[in-house]
Amino acid sequence: MIKRLSAIARRFPKLIIQLRSLKSIHRLVRLSGRFDKIPHMWAYVFRAELANRNNPQWAMKADKLAVRQFVAERIGEEYLIPLLGSWSKAADIDFDSLPDQFI
Repeated sequence: MIKRLSAIARRFPKLIIQLRSLKSIHRLVRLSGRFDKIPHMWAYVFRAELANRNNPQWAMKADKLAVRQFVAERIGEEYLIPLLGSWSKAADIDFDSLPDQFI
């Protein structure tokens, strides 16, 4: 099954991209360029996505606080943007304690 899907991805990379856009953003994207020049890249992307579909790190990396700890352990805390706070509900935020401008 995977070999068959990989062969489809190699032969029709534009179709694969359009199907993915239809699934994720619910509309087709307009593509230009020669996608047939790089079919090996799209086959690689497709295989990598299948191989990592059930990777437990995806859930951890989607959590902004958990990924901060991951980055601090891997490369150091000096690369992290200072955290102003963490709240579970919007009603808990004390807006007076926050700076005038922040992201």
